[in-house]
Amino acid sequence: MKKKVLNLALYDYAGAGEKFSQAINRVGRYDCSSLKMYPHRWGYKSDYIVGQKISFDSKEYKKRLSHAQNLIDEADIIHLQGADSVLHWNDRLVFENAYPKGHYPGLIVPIDKPIHVHAFGSLFRRHLDSSYPARMSIGRDSFDVVAAHSNSRTVDTPDCNYPEFDAQWLPNTLDTTPIENLWLSNSHDIPLIGHSPSSRINKGTDSVFLPAMKILKSRGIKFEVDIIENVSNAECIERKKNLSLFFDQSGFGWYGIALNEAAQFGVPSMAWISEHSLSQTNPEDRNIPVVSFVPTPEGCADAIINILESNMEALSRKTKKWTDAVHSYEAVGTKLSNIYDGIS
Repeated sequence: MKKKVLNLALYDYAGAGEKFSQAINRVGRYDCSSLKMYPHRWGYKSDYIVGQKISFDSKEYKKRLSHAQNLIDEADIIHLQGADSVLHWNDRLVFENAYPKGHYPGLIVPIDKPIHVHAFGSLFRRHLDSSYPARMSIGRDSFDVVAAHSNSRTVDTPDCNYPEFDAQWLPNTLDTTPIENLWLSNSHDIPLIGHSPSSRINKGTDSVFLPAMKILKSRGIKFEVDIIENVSNAECIERKKNLSLFFDQSGFGWYGIALNEAAQFGVPSMAWISEHSLSQTNPEDRNIPVVSFVPTPEGCADAIINILESNMEALSRKTKKWTDAVHSYEAVGTKLSNIYDGIS
């Protein structure tokens, strides 16, 4: 009988936990379900959503909580999706200090079960200084606290792969292999440059991307722009199918799943890749087709011109091949299953 894994999250930002769950089930060595407490405004799915369209005082909510606790108790492995330690689930005061406006679920995660923590994002990032936007570096739990209450750890971007955290980089995942390279069949006579910021401040939308667009216009470059924001994830992905080029971010020094959503269609993509991130990446993971640039409007504009004047068909093919090899359900599901093997 397969061991059971429960991917547990408060919000499951970017729907990553649900995608990890699907990747695990695709590989087939474990039986994985995803559970999150609260729905995400962009409609990311989960197997179970406890607090969706319901009063916290209702009998139905209490019934859902009871079912959630049963899923936790029945799981052989708990995969915590987020930046917090298990203490945020098991201790009301710790939770309310971290989420003063949140509703404490009251679920208990047994600390004697194997626990995997996938840490990511602004709530975990620690190395950025005051010159970066607020909320980009507000890690709460110490490395020691998270490590003491977990058996294995991964991070979603190498800039957060701190040596003292004793983790490894786990790529974001999408079901990419059934998807064709649509970029090759689309028209790019007038390039369509896309960008889908979850946060304009953190992604450099107003500070780098839009000023770069003005520079391109001043240089006589013909192009169109599609800024994809405040829409469902389904609409976001649909619009990325038509892009000629995708700009991800200039803020934290790696790329996120927003880039993968475009790259799965073969869309050449760009993001600022920092030396700090590369230094915390395995050598075999550093050869990526993501186009980096100096994170300034001028640096971004120069990089876009270089891309548009390059062999974009070759870059598209390379981008699609890399996405399938590194970010597919099959690739990430295998990597994560191997991690579970080590703690189960």
